[in-house]
Amino acid sequence: MFVELVNPGNTSQKCSRCGTIGERKGKTFHCTNLECGLVLDSDLNAARNIHVAPLSAGATRSRGGCPLPSIQLTAAA
Repeated sequence: MFVELVNPGNTSQKCSRCGTIGERKGKTFHCTNLECGLVLDSDLNAARNIHVAPLSAGATRSRGGCPLPSIQLTAAA
């Protein structure tokens, strides 16, 4: 199994649909982009952002430039 560590910073504040920094009110995320307007559970919004983080255009794929390196997990013996 391959695991890539993702910096969780701002994942519950960034809109998982359009990328705008929105507002959290309790457990609910509200996108402030009027064209988007996403309203979603903040944990689900964060999970979606974490899911796509390694695939985003600005992601650093090499270990040399990534503050949170990729790791390879092996099955326990």
